[in-house]
Amino acid sequence: MIAEDTDENGTLLQKPIEIAGRAGVHLGTLMTALGSLSRLGYISFERGGYWQPSKITLLPIASKARSAA
Repeated sequence: MIAEDTDENGTLLQKPIEIAGRAGVHLGTLMTALGSLSRLGYISFERGGYWQPSKITLLPIASKARSAA
């Protein structure tokens, strides 16, 4: 879902609570998954401020996999 919502640069600016709601998962579950994807090198994840969106960027390996699918 995140990959589908990114812009042409592979970036998504959105509040995690909104992503979790659309995905139908608990916010804690989403944050754990984003942390894991970041550690594995699939995404870059920058948390936003309290009322600001977070920035999720697909890294090149993930972008190539997305375009091959």
